[in-house]
Amino acid sequence: MVCIRAKTWIFWAQAIVFGGFGLFCLILGPLFLTGILTPAHGGSGQPAGVALSIFACAFLAVFALAIFNILACRQPLIVCDHETARFGLVGASALNGVPMVPGFVRVGWLILSGQGFRKQVITVPHDAILGVDVQGLPMQKSLTIRFADGFAPDGRAALREIRYSDAAFVEPIDAVAEQLRAYLLQHA
Repeated sequence: MVCIRAKTWIFWAQAIVFGGFGLFCLILGPLFLTGILTPAHGGSGQPAGVALSIFACAFLAVFALAIFNILACRQPLIVCDHETARFGLVGASALNGVPMVPGFVRVGWLILSGQGFRKQVITVPHDAILGVDVQGLPMQKSLTIRFADGFAPDGRAALREIRYSDAAFVEPIDAVAEQLRAYLLQHA
């Protein structure tokens, strides 16, 4: 049996940083808006209160996405047993295959579209897996798992492949690929 776990430290870091900033803005924004706090120059604190409240919404949205990813990645991303393989896709987006999209645009799209708050588990019989490839340059590698043509998991549209980025797994991506290849050889 093969169990491959997801890397979660980056989500913990996001949750701590953006949660802290969000909480700071959430507390200070209303205090400036209501006039309880005033700027040092003695003017109105309303512009600062509006800005801090807007930033609180943005920071807390990223915090919510990070907490969802932490909770969704508690179970292994890939589990292969004697008859099937289960692949978890956390926050899969339409922008995943598009090159040169900045990270903040990708995160913004995940939040606004709601695609970041979705976990899919795809169960595949081991004979429908055609191969496992590692592609890309160092630090930009991706793991591609290819399926037989026309394979449709759970009555969904046909699926040809699943891709995971290099940063998705606790183990190095080449070691993950070797474990999956050994599983396929064992069940061929």
